[in-house]
Amino acid sequence: MLVSARARRVPLPLLEGQTGFLDFDIAVHPGVFVPRSETEELAERAVSALRSLPRCPRALDLGTGTGALALAIAQARPDVSVVAVDASPRALACARRNVRAHGLDEQVEVRKSDWFSHVPERFHLIVANPPYVARPDLATLEPEVRQYEPRQALDGGPDGLSAIRIVLAEAPRHLFSGGAILVEIGHDQGEAVLRFARAASSWVETRVDSDLSGKERFFIGRCG
Repeated sequence: MLVSARARRVPLPLLEGQTGFLDFDIAVHPGVFVPRSETEELAERAVSALRSLPRCPRALDLGTGTGALALAIAQARPDVSVVAVDASPRALACARRNVRAHGLDEQVEVRKSDWFSHVPERFHLIVANPPYVARPDLATLEPEVRQYEPRQALDGGPDGLSAIRIVLAEAPRHLFSGGAILVEIGHDQGEAVLRFARAASSWVETRVDSDLSGKERFFIGRCG
């Protein structure tokens, strides 16, 4: 069965029902995006950012999926509270399962929200791994991704930036002064994302950092 499933290009994490993320395991469900190594790098940057935050900081994980980013943040500081949101019922069920499995119910609230639609609060840190594949490029993805990952977690609109624009446009209203946002982006989107962010007056710092393979991968913004 395993061999035939792999022959159909079913991703191994879906067959096993779990995957590793940083130094812990998470359950994965069909219809929920399986986090990749780039998102582990995003998590490491978020954990590093926590060190400079005040006591009892608040963090927001936008489009939480499996809940991996929220779990990494919560495990890094016992005094942090995290709101993890997603619009997908399957993702919410998966995230809640993982939060319970790691005993983090007191720190992590999983909430249904289409980006900021049901998030009135402000936070010290926002993290997001939004869909950023340009729609014309979806057909070129590997079968493991194209056939088995949820389209809503991949499709970033005509140019791949639709969700990123929403996140960056609304984030400043949900950050405390000095708060930061970390967003995973496509390897060729850095210039466009910076141009969009710098057109707003809310950011006092904007930059794009590369991942371990040297590709532009992370937008970092800080509010005044």
